[in-house]
Amino acid sequence: MSTLFKRYQLAGASLPISSDVYASDLPSVLRRWSEPGCRLALWQRQPAPDLVRRLDALAFEALPTGRFVSTPEDAGRKLNACLLAGPLSDAKLITTLSHDMAHLVTLFAGATSANEVEVRIEAVRDDACRKFHADVTLGRLVTTYVGPGTVWVPAENATDALSLQDDYAGPLQQMPRFSVGIMGGSETAEKALVHRSPRIAGTGAFRLFFCVDRPIRPRATLH
Repeated sequence: MSTLFKRYQLAGASLPISSDVYASDLPSVLRRWSEPGCRLALWQRQPAPDLVRRLDALAFEALPTGRFVSTPEDAGRKLNACLLAGPLSDAKLITTLSHDMAHLVTLFAGATSANEVEVRIEAVRDDACRKFHADVTLGRLVTTYVGPGTVWVPAENATDALSLQDDYAGPLQQMPRFSVGIMGGSETAEKALVHRSPRIAGTGAFRLFFCVDRPIRPRATLH
């Protein structure tokens, strides 16, 4: 993946990191998700310029979508088939995305010891899951290929965000585009990350969002 995503460091002012968020330009940081007190393990990465250009040239109608349950080993094949069956016509981009998404599935499975995964590719042009919440799961991997990333609140502000919702005026953090996070869910309350979708309704913006979970019932809502 080195030709697609180059290692880099974000300036401290761009993404303040708290004691419960572990961030690095190395994908190995995702394994720290299992450490006590870690609510978010964040791999900060920057894509090759050609990938950005190809993604930025897409209309909303060309964005791929899909959802399936798979073993981590079979996810790459299913991802490639899903992208080939969709509206995306850029063959190079299909190959790039399927390889990268399969790599993220492997990283998630390794970090969470998952023998089965649920994969979602979502094209989003509204506020999706607009309320602050914690996922009803143990942990979840998310990244955004097009558009703004997931928004979260510091742990000390989580109670206010959950109770005040739209009236919450406290600090917010946002995952940069292309960064990959594994966030804690409510199955481990002390690690749960309170977050929501970015507000894009009515702005003309849209998102290509990718998510990996362990399969759960009922199925979770989008972030």
